[in-house]
Amino acid sequence: MSVKPPDRLGRLRGRFDRLREWTQRSLSTLIGLGLILILLLLANAGAEDYAGLAELAQRQTELEFELEEAARRVDSLRRTVVLLQDDPVVLERLAREELGLVRPGDTVVVLPRTAD
Repeated sequence: MSVKPPDRLGRLRGRFDRLREWTQRSLSTLIGLGLILILLLLANAGAEDYAGLAELAQRQTELEFELEEAARRVDSLRRTVVLLQDDPVVLERLAREELGLVRPGDTVVVLPRTAD
């Protein structure tokens, strides 16, 4: 019986096929892991953006409240200006209280200040 010498080409093909299969499995695994990593990074960025968005919404609410307060104050000041321009009683009261003015013939009584 004759023994055939080992087929070198067949062995090389077998090794090459095993290497190709291993590379394909490894490449698929690496691609899968890469996709998972990318998805995790995107989820983390989305969570940070959502937190920032919630913070901005809170700040917007605060600013809207401040704007309403300012609008009410402006309305109050406008009413005061109208009263000061048109109402002589208010003008006289302010002149007496704020500026200490008196009419001719008024008697002024100065009271001593007490320490509180």
